[in-house]
Amino acid sequence: MNSKLLFIFPLTLLISCSYSRKEKIVNKKFKENDTTVVLTTEFVLKQIMDITEVVHDKKDGKWIFYHESFFDKNPGFTILSTLRQVIKIDSSVTELANMERGFTAYRKSKQYQWIIQKQK
Repeated sequence: MNSKLLFIFPLTLLISCSYSRKEKIVNKKFKENDTTVVLTTEFVLKQIMDITEVVHDKKDGKWIFYHESFFDKNPGFTILSTLRQVIKIDSSVTELANMERGFTAYRKSKQYQWIIQKQK
């Protein structure tokens, strides 16, 4: 009986340590906490459309992640999410973690590199 307990405890500890470490690595580049509220669309959250534009707002520093064809035409689809959720959907957004306020990044699809421009 004791040998079973000695085997289960280290195994449980190993699983719990690897799980919590994985959760902490999700947002390893953004200055903001991974629970930071961001704007996106339900199309992005449901993974119907790729994130093709990212805005780091100049005034308040908020992050906006969307697919360019829906944001301007249908602002009613904009919803709140967390930075963690957006990173889980598309980890390539971490390439933009150091993008300063007042800049926008865009690309044609996930297969393309981000192009960063200063907002007008």
